[in-house]
Parts: sequence; structure tokens; C-alpha cells
Amino acid sequence: MEGILRRMACRPYRSLDGKDAYEQIRVEPEHVERTAMTTPDGNMMSLVMQQGDCNAVATYQTLMNHIFGPYIGRFMDVYLDDIVIYSDTLEEHIKHVRIIIDMLRREELYLSSSKLNFLTSEVKVLGRIVDSHGIRMDPDKVDTVLNWKVPTNKELLRGFLGSVGYLADDIATVRIPMGILTSLTGATTNFQWDFTHQRAFDEIKRLLHEHREHRRVPLEYSGDAPPIWLVTDGSLGGIAGVITQGTDWRTGRVAAFFSAKLSSAQMNYPVHEIEMLAGVEAMQRHRDILLGCAFTWVTDHKGLTHFLAQRNLSGRQARWLEKISEFNFQVEYVPGVENVLADALSRIYSNDSPGTVRAASEYVQYDDDEHLPQQLGSVHISAPVYVGLEAMAITGRRGRSAFT
Repeated sequence: MEGILRRMACRPYRSLDGKDAYEQIRVEPEHVERTAMTTPDGNMMSLVMQQGDCNAVATYQTLMNHIFGPYIGRFMDVYLDDIVIYSDTLEEHIKHVRIIIDMLRREELYLSSSKLNFLTSEVKVLGRIVDSHGIRMDPDKVDTVLNWKVPTNKELLRGFLGSVGYLADDIATVRIPMGILTSLTGATTNFQWDFTHQRAFDEIKRLLHEHREHRRVPLEYSGDAPPIWLVTDGSLGGIAGVITQGTDWRTGRVAAFFSAKLSSAQMNYPVHEIEMLAGVEAMQRHRDILLGCAFTWVTDHKGLTHFLAQRNLSGRQARWLEKISEFNFQVEYVPGVENVLADALSRIYSNDSPGTVRAASEYVQYDDDEHLPQQLGSVHISAPVYVGLEAMAITGRRGRSAFT
């Protein structure tokens, strides 16, 4: 979803097509009887797929990916029943729209005339508003959260947190008060709303209101665009990366960033491999905005400036080099004292107690450790963080764990 929004935001010509999706897919005749349902008007069977059918969403999205596969990510994207087309020039846009309409006509898929929007300056899609100034939150969704009444039970609180979480990427520091309220949603926790929770609830609404007009601006790829910088750093407990665009990486506009926790095995890597892993992770996580453009990888580890010319590589280093060989970048060294932002992000997990287990999404995703998801899954994580003796007890359920 984020990639679709970014690709739309950096193109001046946009169109949006909507259609009644599921009912255009025919059910196999011999399977029609399996769609039988009871209604107030009697028993019925459907000749076409319905929205509530098992795997209906996956089936429809797979069909769209199959039909439009050669063009997805180039000048169009499909997300369920929304087809978005974006182009750099008006001539290209007309050509692209014709291609999509011709393919729909060939496949006998129909559009809804009331949902067609061509050459729009502002597009409402995926819960966001995309215009010439960037990506911002949908005002309707913002108003829904601002008008939310104080939750009186866990179900209502989960609904509130879900609505805020959908918009959280556009709201700075909102996850801090969200964490306070999340503590009330546990299966074994009694719902007792007190002053602390009310304060967190009000703080979320305040932050949401302050960021109502906040816009995220994607990277610019035109010929005269400012240079793109990837700044990374690694520390004992984690790695981090920041993507900026500007004449100088210190003052450039931040386009994306991440932090990731290292596993106990990764913490034992040599320093130069941890620093290298930060670059590999950053490029793979943000592949959709870095692939195909030239950028500079800024690091405070001088050894990485000679990495690409090195002949004697370990097996792990060779595999990492293969992963990032598709990117067009140069490596630049800067003193560690100047690498402030990436360094701070990499130290988020430095104070974790021994044995701390976090959610799988917080760990490094693109290392060679293919067993990390299975290791995390084996301890049945049902809360974001386990620390201290509790974490050690949980990770010890099924033999020795990599996190003890």
C-alpha cells in the first residue's frame, strides 16, 4: 500500500477506476451448489463470487495481478477493486489509460461509471489523499477518530486503536500513548479506565489533530532532482537507516527510516558486518524507492568504503553483496560524531534486558537467518515484548532458544 501511494504521489497525471469487483468472477458450474445460503426470501445459490466468500479477496487480487502483471509498478497498480494509473506526461497517460481499458474489454471486466476519475489533481485512495503536495490523511477518517467516544470496554478500545493504527505512519510519536492504551486490551487484563488512560486517549486525539494537514512527500527522480542519501548505522542491539534527499545528507528532507533489533546470533557478528547488515537491510526494506535510482550510502565505518572492491569475502558477505548488487550506489564515509540520527535510531534496543523477545516485525528481515520467524513462532508470542525472567521462561519452553 505504501508503495502504491508513493508511486502515485510522484507522478503529476493520475486516474482512478473503481468497479464492482467480486461479482464479475464466475463460479465453476459444478461448484455453484456450494454457494447455497439461507435468506429471508428463501434458499439461494450464487452464480458469481460474493464478497464474503472464503478466499474471495485473494482470488480477485490474484486475477488482477495475473492480468496486469507486466504493468504493475510501472504505470499502474491494483488494490482489490481500485485501479490507479499514473504517468509523467499527458501523452503517456492517455496511452496508459487506453492500454488498461483495452485489457479490461478483452477480459470482459467492467468499470463503474460513477467511480471513474480521470486526470484528477486529488485522489482519495487507500485511506489517504494524494495530491501535488504529497500524501496526507483522509479528513473523514481523522474526524471519525476525533469524534470517538471514550471506550467503555476492550472491544471498543481495540476498535479505536485499530483506527488510529491505520493512520499512525502520519502521526509523530503517537505510538507512545497507543502503547499505554494497548496494555488494557490483553486477554488476562481487567478493563479499568483511569486518569492515565484518559490522558493517553486525549493525547492521541491532540496529535491526530496537529497532523491533520501533514503531508509525506516522496522522493523526486527527475534529472535535476537533489541527490538521494542512505544513511545507516549499527550498534550492539540494533541497526537503523534513514533515506533523505537534498544537497547535503545532514539537512536533507527525510523520506523514510527504520530501526531493527538484532538477534543474539547477529549481535556476535564483527563490527564491520553489523554495519554492512544495516545497509543491506535498508536497501531491501526500501527497495521500492531506491531501486533504479542513483544514491549515496553514508556510513561511519570506513572499512565499508573498500567493500565493493574487496576480493576475499566470507560466504555471508558474498550473499549480502549479491543482494545489493542490483542497486546503483556509492559509499561515503563520515565520522561517527556526525551520524546523529541513524545512530540514535540504532540504539533504540540497546537497553533491552537480557532475554527480551520482541515481535517478529521488529527484527532484521533480510539476513541469512532463515529460522528467525520459526524461532519466534515457537515461543507463541502474544504480546509485543517479554523481558527478564518472563522472557527466559517462555523461550525455554521448547529447549534452548537463540534468545536466551
